[in-house]
Order: sequence, then structure tokens, then C-alpha cells
Amino acid sequence: MRTIFAAIVLVFMANCAKALSYQEERVNYKVEYRWGFINKMAGTGTVVTSCTPQGRFSGHLTGHSIPWGGRIYSVRDTLVANMTGRTASGLPAEIVLHKNGLYFKPVVSEAANVNFRDESTFWSTDGRGMLDASDGTKEAVSITADMLSLFYYAKAIDFSRLTENSRIAIPITNADGTPSTLSIVYGGEQTVNVGGLDVPAYAIVFNYTYMGQPSAYPVHCWIGRDTRIPLIMSASLLIGHMEMIADL
Repeated sequence: MRTIFAAIVLVFMANCAKALSYQEERVNYKVEYRWGFINKMAGTGTVVTSCTPQGRFSGHLTGHSIPWGGRIYSVRDTLVANMTGRTASGLPAEIVLHKNGLYFKPVVSEAANVNFRDESTFWSTDGRGMLDASDGTKEAVSITADMLSLFYYAKAIDFSRLTENSRIAIPITNADGTPSTLSIVYGGEQTVNVGGLDVPAYAIVFNYTYMGQPSAYPVHCWIGRDTRIPLIMSASLLIGHMEMIADL
């Protein structure tokens, strides 16, 4: 009986995902920061994604903070992956072809003229760069690059067929051949306020693995029911609570 039930669950989960292709989509975000009595807009970001009919997904994130402590903190993340893989259970699988997260923190007076090829100015997830970065920062930059694939799954997963608290584990093969996982917990349909508009959305919590373990930064996310765009992404970090909110 347990085997039959497991087989039914796997078939159901497979039917909740579909292959898709879409042309370039650009979403602008405002980044808000809260810590104690501080509640302010901390920066802006833009995510550009697309997927070919052959299943080649491409995602890019550029973002920067407002001046903070005399510096401007910036990221430039890229993820390219094949989304055509399938596991034995029928769930979608992601094969990463290229991933790189770049992290900069120039002083304000130099921010407009940063030499992005000067390795002293950045740290990157691919091992280049000599800029000092804490372990927590390195993990956050790496997870942000991974997170780009969520823009694909936001469209590929049929959340309307899921029941609340359903769990999905999506296997990922990294560019170096090592395995990792995207875990999603579905929280049901909710209405969220985005830019003064009440928008119907699917609530999820997602988390990627980092260095073989679940990341320290699980992210609460609300995906537009009609647009299938991540509207709000919210995470608690060591330095406070951060939210990316779509600028609709």
C-alpha cells in the first residue's frame, strides 16, 4: 500500500510541472531593509530571464544598494541552465551550465568608475576576485545566483494543483558535477499588497542547498497567480530583514 501511495504522489507531482519557453522578461525590484527601528529602501535590482524552446534558461540579476557606510554594495549574478532534465520520479531537474555571482563594495566616490575586470574590486563565486567578503556574504551571493532559477519554476509549476504544505524537491546538477537541491514548501493562495495593489498570489518558502547543506537563508516568496512573477522575496539575514518587492 505504501508503494502504491508513493507512486501516486510521484505521478501527481510530475503532472504539476511542465516544460515551457518564454521570451525575455524583465522585472524591476525595490529592496527594503528592516532592523530594529530602521525601515528604509536599501536599494534596487533588475532580474532578466528567458527560456528557449529547447529548455535553455538564462537569468541575470544586477542590483545595488543606496550609499551605506560610505560604500555602495552591488551584485551581478548570472545563471545559465538546461531545464529539460527529468529524474526517475518524473520531477524536473536542472543542469547548470554556467553560474557566477559577482560582489562589489566600492566607496561612493569610486562607484561610477568601477573596473569590473580588476580582481581587487570584486569577489566571485567562480573563485576569481580578491575583495574581502565574509562567509555569510559569500553564501548570500551564491544563493542569490541560484535563486534566478526560481523565476523559471514560478512559471513551470502548476501551484493550483498543489495542496497547502505540499513539498517539492528539485534536483540540481551544478556546473562542476556536484549535486544540490531546491526545496519548495507551498503555503496556499494569499493576497499581497504590492505597490498599493492587492494582488492574488501563491505563497511558498524556498531554499537551495549550499556546500551540501540547506542554506541558512530560506526565502519566503509570493508568486503572482496571474503573472507567475515572484512579487515579493523576503529573508532574514544576520544584518536584518531584507525584502525584494516587484516594482509593478
